[in-house]
Amino acid sequence: MSDAPKEKEIVFRVFWAALMERSIPEIGASALMNVAMVAGANGFTRIAVPYMRVDWARDMIVRAFLDGTTDPNDLLIMLDCDHQHPQDILVKLASHPPKMGVVGALAFRRGPPYEAMFFMRDKQGILRSPAEWEPGCYKCDAVGTGAIAIRRWVFTELDKHGYTWPHFRFEYPPESGYNKSEDIVFCENCCASGIQLYCNTSVVSPHIGTYLIDDKLWFEQNMQRANLAELNSSAPVPTQQKQVQLPQIATRVEGV
Repeated sequence: MSDAPKEKEIVFRVFWAALMERSIPEIGASALMNVAMVAGANGFTRIAVPYMRVDWARDMIVRAFLDGTTDPNDLLIMLDCDHQHPQDILVKLASHPPKMGVVGALAFRRGPPYEAMFFMRDKQGILRSPAEWEPGCYKCDAVGTGAIAIRRWVFTELDKHGYTWPHFRFEYPPESGYNKSEDIVFCENCCASGIQLYCNTSVVSPHIGTYLIDDKLWFEQNMQRANLAELNSSAPVPTQQKQVQLPQIATRVEGV
């Protein structure tokens, strides 16, 4: 038997909430029932929230989470009701180390070109969605909150930097300005506070529209299929259609 000291196991509590900011589609409700069964089996605590506007719902969930916890490693997971969340999504989002304070699952915008909802800033400071990625965790400057995991220490750090509750809010700029949604405001405040954001592209949560918007649909709509014969030619192989914004290089986190 090895005499090497064992690393101290990090114990934390997991809280989760499903936002009721709109009518729940049938397949979304069914998916949340499956998620709830897994949550109960693992001893995760549900935070119930009534039907209300999305920014206020998130802040009510955060307030209940902060009031019910003290450990900085405790985890809050928020799931939007208009996704077909995989049954094990809570377990997967809870599997990241506590140092990864904000981790979002991979989701896609409901309308064309169905870009991935995680972004990096280009040299002009504009948020761009990546055009290519592999399964894994990627550093990013913004990530969608359709399925997102946030450690308690993140809110403490935001408070230290002056970004106090409510942490999710819409910003309404002067006429013709850019209207920032509550998730973008939260992500910008995290970045300003030195909190790294991540997207785990191996955890996909399809958006529910008239059909499911997932990674398969995105690639079908935005990636041109090259013939195998072309791969041996000297001609460049097309990889994406013109309507997609220029890709950014995502940084994958190794060993996670």
